[in-house]
Amino acid sequence: MRKTQGTVTLLVAALAILAVACAATEEKKDDTTGGDTGPTAGFTLYASFANGLNQHKWNACEVDRDIVSSALRLAMTCGNMQANATHDLNLESTGVRDATKVTATLKFPGSGVSIPSGGNVRSAVGLAYQPVAYRGVSSQDFVEARVEFFQMDGGSPVAIGRVFRCTDAACTPGARIDGSRTDGGDANGVITGSLAADTPYTASVEYDGSQFILTFNGVAGTWAPPTGFDAANFSHVRLRNRIVSGSTDGQSGSFTATFDDVVATNASAAEVLNDNFDASANIDTVKWADGDGSRHVVNEALVVHQLQANLERTFNTVLANSASIQGLQADVTVTSHFEESSTNAAVARIQKSLFNDGTMGDGYGGRNGDVFAQVFVREQAVMYSLFRCIDAACSDGAALHQASLGTLGGLNELAKLMLFWDGAKLYVRLNSDPVVTYDPVAEGGMTMANATPAGGHLASIGTRVSNVSTVEPGLPIPAGEYGEVTATFDNIYVK
Repeated sequence: MRKTQGTVTLLVAALAILAVACAATEEKKDDTTGGDTGPTAGFTLYASFANGLNQHKWNACEVDRDIVSSALRLAMTCGNMQANATHDLNLESTGVRDATKVTATLKFPGSGVSIPSGGNVRSAVGLAYQPVAYRGVSSQDFVEARVEFFQMDGGSPVAIGRVFRCTDAACTPGARIDGSRTDGGDANGVITGSLAADTPYTASVEYDGSQFILTFNGVAGTWAPPTGFDAANFSHVRLRNRIVSGSTDGQSGSFTATFDDVVATNASAAEVLNDNFDASANIDTVKWADGDGSRHVVNEALVVHQLQANLERTFNTVLANSASIQGLQADVTVTSHFEESSTNAAVARIQKSLFNDGTMGDGYGGRNGDVFAQVFVREQAVMYSLFRCIDAACSDGAALHQASLGTLGGLNELAKLMLFWDGAKLYVRLNSDPVVTYDPVAEGGMTMANATPAGGHLASIGTRVSNVSTVEPGLPIPAGEYGEVTATFDNIYVK
């Protein structure tokens, strides 16, 4: 796989002005719907990014997930956070089966750390477990054993251990069961303190068949599994960064950690995952579910980059109040694009859930039957489409309709994309072209007799790489199996 992402990230980092201050109002820039009448009239400015990526408007932070200096970097900057909010940046293993131990080297920087007032920053290595039926759908019966670097606002960095099980679908704080520490150590889970910045530490999480052994820098604690734990439900190895705000609204934070020498073994001590992040210029998506990605505000616009192979993945920036949004408009400019074969699809898009066709079923967050509309740019082609989620996590979808809205002259050409759903018809447009209307019942043969609100309630901007094949762990990714896209988003209007 070629190394282009590092160049993109360096350019983004060099240009980025990470403005995270709270803004009372957004400067109005442009609105081509201003002269409209009928259903597409009345769009108002949602975000111009003149004041950074505001977490009161977006369920996302500015991030980097990439390999730097032969180590995995997970970096986050969260601005104007809501009170008691949590934002994560994860990297999860794929294809790993029955791991019972994971070891990794963890390092955090001495500079560039900003902790929200009353909040904390964390960086963790862990083993995750969950019954297959709930994965990607809810947090029901999710179990994680983890060792994490932890620093409170005003406090010193310490290493803590935790083992817990979520007993409801949302994993609310009052619905968790903690595994108890059994070695007579710190009741708060502290394994060791007096940690130093810019120093590599070894952390490990192990399940020995009866208890969890959590170790940081050679100091270990033991935890009994929480009630209801089943080791047969192993799901993945997880590396994670987290920023948590305090009780005061409008706080900001930033934190970067690096991970290296990740090794996971099974009960027979056989390796099931080994990554020192040296052999590949990019994140190895045979080993990890997500590839390289970055999201930054640069010159008052949001720049998103995604490189993905092996698994189809999205890199969305979701609007915070998606459920109330009927229409979405954005200026989208694709600045780089690569598809190793014509079967891949690397796109920049706006999208919105429309309704559920009545097949959602039970379960928190279930999206089976959700119907989405998207308007997207694929290099020069501008298209719109509708698709239906065919599983509860919406990890796969069935195409319902697709049509062209036009063709751009090439890269770096701005495309103003608009979509609006009035409850019966979809309205889409490219630039100032005539609005295209699509009726999914009359034209698509769909039925809405049993329609309900969508389970996902999502409106988002972002990128997606699809039509890539899954490869077994340890095998090379065949030619034609990855895509890459960088796009700029600006002037977000909603209705």
